[in-house]
Amino acid sequence: MGTSKGSYATKALHRGTSLDEEEILERGSPRRETTWDDLPEIVQDSILAKIPLRDLFRARLVCRRWDSLIHCSRFQQTFDEVSKGLSPYPLLLNYIGSDIVASFFETSSPTWMRLPSTNFCGGGTRYTSVRAGAGGLLCLIKARIYDDESSSSDEDEDVEDDSIIVCNPLTKCWRELPPTNYKFYDFHVTHMVYDESTKVYQIILAGVQSGAAYTISEIYDSSTNAWRIVDTRLPPNVQLASCLRYSSAYCDGILYCVAWDERNKGAGVIAYNIDTGEFSDFVYRTPGPQCLQVVGCGGKLFVVVNSSSILELLPGSKSFQILARKPQQVSAGCSGEQFPCKCVATQDSIMHFPGNNPCREIVVYSIHMGRWSTVPNYHPFYTLPIATFSFKPSLGATV
Repeated sequence: MGTSKGSYATKALHRGTSLDEEEILERGSPRRETTWDDLPEIVQDSILAKIPLRDLFRARLVCRRWDSLIHCSRFQQTFDEVSKGLSPYPLLLNYIGSDIVASFFETSSPTWMRLPSTNFCGGGTRYTSVRAGAGGLLCLIKARIYDDESSSSDEDEDVEDDSIIVCNPLTKCWRELPPTNYKFYDFHVTHMVYDESTKVYQIILAGVQSGAAYTISEIYDSSTNAWRIVDTRLPPNVQLASCLRYSSAYCDGILYCVAWDERNKGAGVIAYNIDTGEFSDFVYRTPGPQCLQVVGCGGKLFVVVNSSSILELLPGSKSFQILARKPQQVSAGCSGEQFPCKCVATQDSIMHFPGNNPCREIVVYSIHMGRWSTVPNYHPFYTLPIATFSFKPSLGATV
């Protein structure tokens, strides 16, 4: 029940206050609204870590404190904990002169979100390219430049070697790795492995040495900051496919790569043991020249054949089983391709991105649901190259 005006007047008379003042005292002071500054810092960090990455970078413009969050170890840990369960994203690469502008595909939106430019990595050349990535880090290779002047210069003059850079595009931290022991003429395999518990990463390179016809490989370990030479020999008449167009997948210490069988004119997937540096014979082989993409998803290995069939590899028995075939109604929407789709695995799905195709749709196969679907590309430059690896933003990944 409410308090009568008479009781307020009696109390006011005894206290020497007015009727209105006494009513405020009885009911209590007006409640002050809780502001952002009233929240504990850990709560503020949790809120900011959950907003979309694009909005997070916009929020940095609000004040100096928010701008410094990216480099705060406490917030980095909170951000990575919040995003631990999120799926990695397909990455689109746009090369503008010496600058690389990357965008990742947020499937829940769905839309492309732009990452900060990589031109902070000590400057680039127009031959700089993104070759691999893992754990929120990107591996860039700055290729040596050949032109008329350099080819006609003195033979004794030093020639600048390729340089390999690892960077975190969110924190803008980067480092140039020590030079490789071999001088590679071309890279067929460039793969990056990241251990989230130790924050140690490895980079696997396999390619052709200048002046040699056989494949060589080296492995970089961030814990030792050194390259390890591996005595690599491919099986006879086998050639690795280019890492710029064909993907590779890592599982339990084994790297699975796409390769060509030159004798039988077919394609297949071979396994590379990172510890011993040995390539096995084909784990999976096609009878003819078919296009393959190998991806890892949810701890399992899959091979996409001709952008239409998905096979699950069973590495222990070197066998496979057909998981799904693309329905005709989905295939019809992606007709007229001059190049095969790029296939990128997220946490639960395999996404097929068209080559240089007027079709703007992205075909998605959900492994958990066993269902095909399509989503609009949404990117105005849909012919730009898609990376052969997925990308998961991280603030705590160090170079």
